[in-house]
Amino acid sequence: VHRLSEHAASIDFTAIPPPARPGLQAVQQDAAELRDVVDDMAHWADLEARRVELDPVEVDLRHLLEEVSTDLGVDVAVEVDDDVEELVRADRAWLRVLLRHVVRNAATHGDGAVEIAVSRGHTKVELSVRDHGAGVADIDDLRRMFKAFYQADGAAHEGLGVGLSIAQHVVDLHRG
Repeated sequence: VHRLSEHAASIDFTAIPPPARPGLQAVQQDAAELRDVVDDMAHWADLEARRVELDPVEVDLRHLLEEVSTDLGVDVAVEVDDDVEELVRADRAWLRVLLRHVVRNAATHGDGAVEIAVSRGHTKVELSVRDHGAGVADIDDLRRMFKAFYQADGAAHEGLGVGLSIAQHVVDLHRG
Protein backbone atom coordinates (compact mmCIF):
# COMPACT_ATOMS: atom_id res chain seq x y z
CA VAL A 1 0.00 0.00 0.00
CA HIS A 2 2.85 2.37 0.83
CA ARG A 3 4.57 1.60 -2.47
CA LEU A 4 1.32 2.19 -4.37
CA SER A 5 0.88 5.49 -2.54
CA GLU A 6 4.46 6.56 -3.31
CA HIS A 7 4.09 5.66 -6.99
CA ALA A 8 0.78 7.52 -7.24
CA ALA A 9 2.28 10.57 -5.56
CA SER A 10 5.19 10.59 -8.03
CA ILE A 11 3.00 11.01 -11.13
CA ASP A 12 4.22 13.86 -13.31
CA PHE A 13 1.02 15.59 -14.34
CA THR A 14 2.76 17.72 -16.97
CA ALA A 15 3.17 14.55 -19.04
CA ILE A 16 -0.46 13.51 -18.66
CA PRO A 17 -3.17 14.78 -21.01
CA PRO A 18 -5.58 17.10 -19.15
CA PRO A 19 -8.64 14.83 -19.58
CA ALA A 20 -6.85 12.01 -17.72
CA ARG A 21 -5.67 14.13 -14.78
CA PRO A 22 -8.83 14.01 -12.61
CA GLY A 23 -8.81 10.20 -12.69
CA LEU A 24 -5.17 10.05 -11.70
CA GLN A 25 -5.71 12.62 -8.96
CA ALA A 26 -8.50 10.39 -7.63
CA VAL A 27 -6.08 7.44 -7.66
CA GLN A 28 -3.57 9.53 -5.70
CA GLN A 29 -6.22 10.48 -3.13
CA ASP A 30 -7.50 6.91 -2.81
CA ALA A 31 -3.96 5.55 -2.38
CA ALA A 32 -3.20 8.12 0.34
CA GLU A 33 -6.44 7.30 2.17
CA LEU A 34 -5.74 3.57 1.95
CA ARG A 35 -2.22 4.15 3.33
CA ASP A 36 -3.72 6.08 6.25
CA VAL A 37 -6.18 3.24 6.99
CA VAL A 38 -3.38 0.66 6.99
CA ASP A 39 -1.22 2.88 9.23
CA ASP A 40 -4.12 3.48 11.62
CA MET A 41 -4.83 -0.24 11.93
CA ALA A 42 -1.15 -1.04 12.47
CA HIS A 43 -0.86 1.68 15.13
CA TRP A 44 -4.03 0.55 16.88
CA ALA A 45 -2.96 -3.13 16.82
CA ASP A 46 0.48 -2.32 18.24
CA LEU A 47 -1.02 -0.13 20.96
CA GLU A 48 -3.70 -2.68 21.89
CA ALA A 49 -1.09 -5.46 22.07
CA ARG A 50 1.19 -3.19 24.11
CA ARG A 51 3.99 -3.64 21.59
CA VAL A 52 5.02 -0.01 21.81
CA GLU A 53 8.10 1.32 23.54
CA LEU A 54 8.49 5.05 23.81
CA ASP A 55 11.63 6.85 22.70
CA PRO A 56 11.36 10.14 24.64
CA VAL A 57 13.21 13.12 23.21
CA GLU A 58 12.90 16.89 23.51
CA VAL A 59 10.02 17.96 21.24
CA ASP A 60 9.14 21.49 20.17
CA LEU A 61 5.39 21.18 20.65
CA ARG A 62 4.49 24.38 18.79
CA HIS A 63 6.53 23.30 15.76
CA LEU A 64 5.02 19.81 15.81
CA LEU A 65 1.48 21.24 15.99
CA GLU A 66 2.22 23.52 13.03
CA GLU A 67 3.70 20.59 11.09
CA VAL A 68 0.64 18.41 11.73
CA SER A 69 -1.80 21.18 10.77
CA THR A 70 0.11 21.83 7.54
CA ASP A 71 0.22 18.12 6.66
CA LEU A 72 -3.52 17.80 7.22
CA GLY A 73 -4.35 21.10 5.52
CA VAL A 74 -6.27 22.20 8.61
CA ASP A 75 -6.42 25.71 10.03
CA VAL A 76 -5.17 25.37 13.61
CA ALA A 77 -4.80 28.28 16.00
CA VAL A 78 -2.18 27.42 18.61
CA GLU A 79 -1.85 29.35 21.85
CA VAL A 80 1.02 28.41 24.17
CA ASP A 81 1.08 29.91 27.66
CA ASP A 82 4.24 31.80 28.61
CA ASP A 83 5.00 29.41 31.47
CA VAL A 84 5.23 26.37 29.17
CA GLU A 85 8.74 25.29 28.26
CA GLU A 86 9.52 25.41 24.53
CA LEU A 87 10.45 21.74 24.57
CA VAL A 88 8.56 18.85 26.14
CA ARG A 89 9.89 15.35 26.70
CA ALA A 90 7.87 12.85 24.69
CA ASP A 91 8.09 10.27 21.93
CA ARG A 92 7.92 12.56 18.90
CA ALA A 93 6.57 9.96 16.46
CA TRP A 94 3.76 8.82 18.76
CA LEU A 95 2.95 12.39 19.80
CA ARG A 96 2.63 13.21 16.10
CA VAL A 97 0.23 10.27 15.65
CA LEU A 98 -1.85 11.51 18.59
CA LEU A 99 -1.98 15.09 17.29
CA ARG A 100 -2.90 13.96 13.75
CA HIS A 101 -5.89 12.06 15.09
CA VAL A 102 -7.07 14.75 17.47
CA VAL A 103 -6.69 17.57 14.93
CA ARG A 104 -8.28 15.54 12.13
CA ASN A 105 -11.18 14.60 14.41
CA ALA A 106 -11.71 18.21 15.47
CA ALA A 107 -11.57 19.42 11.86
CA THR A 108 -13.98 16.71 10.68
CA HIS A 109 -16.57 17.19 13.41
CA GLY A 110 -16.04 20.85 14.21
CA ASP A 111 -17.11 24.08 12.63
CA GLY A 112 -14.30 26.41 11.58
CA ALA A 113 -10.79 26.61 12.92
CA VAL A 114 -9.41 24.16 15.41
CA GLU A 115 -8.00 25.84 18.51
CA ILE A 116 -5.30 24.23 20.63
CA ALA A 117 -4.26 25.74 23.94
CA VAL A 118 -1.06 24.53 25.57
CA SER A 119 -0.74 25.23 29.28
CA ARG A 120 1.19 24.08 32.30
CA GLY A 121 -0.75 21.60 34.42
CA HIS A 122 0.15 20.57 37.94
CA THR A 123 2.95 18.23 36.82
CA LYS A 124 2.56 18.04 33.04
CA VAL A 125 1.85 20.07 29.95
CA GLU A 126 -1.85 20.12 29.05
CA LEU A 127 -3.28 20.38 25.55
CA SER A 128 -6.87 21.50 25.17
CA VAL A 129 -8.56 21.15 21.80
CA ARG A 130 -11.63 23.13 20.78
CA ASP A 131 -13.42 22.63 17.50
CA HIS A 132 -16.65 24.72 17.74
CA GLY A 133 -18.73 21.74 16.65
CA ALA A 134 -22.06 20.62 18.04
CA GLY A 135 -20.34 18.55 20.70
CA VAL A 136 -21.41 15.22 22.11
CA ALA A 137 -24.86 15.51 23.63
CA ASP A 138 -25.41 11.86 24.52
CA ILE A 139 -23.53 10.82 27.67
CA ASP A 140 -23.34 7.24 26.37
CA ASP A 141 -21.64 8.48 23.19
CA LEU A 142 -19.20 10.45 25.33
CA ARG A 143 -18.32 7.31 27.30
CA ARG A 144 -17.81 5.23 24.14
CA MET A 145 -16.07 7.71 21.86
CA PHE A 146 -12.57 6.54 22.88
CA LYS A 147 -13.40 2.89 22.18
CA ALA A 148 -12.07 1.48 18.91
CA PHE A 149 -14.47 1.37 15.95
CA TYR A 150 -17.15 3.41 17.70
CA GLN A 151 -18.82 6.21 15.78
CA ALA A 152 -21.77 8.16 17.10
CA ASP A 153 -25.00 8.06 15.13
CA GLY A 154 -25.08 10.93 12.68
CA ALA A 155 -21.30 11.38 12.78
CA ALA A 156 -19.42 11.94 9.54
CA HIS A 157 -18.25 8.38 8.89
CA GLU A 158 -15.01 9.18 7.10
CA GLY A 159 -12.75 6.90 9.07
CA LEU A 160 -12.67 3.62 10.92
CA GLY A 161 -13.42 5.01 14.34
CA VAL A 162 -9.98 4.20 15.77
CA GLY A 163 -8.43 7.69 15.88
CA LEU A 164 -9.55 8.69 19.36
CA SER A 165 -8.78 5.21 20.67
CA ILE A 166 -5.24 5.55 19.31
CA ALA A 167 -4.97 9.04 20.81
CA GLN A 168 -6.10 7.75 24.22
CA HIS A 169 -3.52 4.95 24.11
CA VAL A 170 -0.75 7.43 23.29
CA VAL A 171 -1.83 9.73 26.13
CA ASP A 172 -1.81 6.73 28.49
CA LEU A 173 1.66 5.67 27.30
CA HIS A 174 2.93 9.14 28.19
CA ARG A 175 1.21 8.87 31.59
CA GLY A 176 -1.14 11.67 30.67
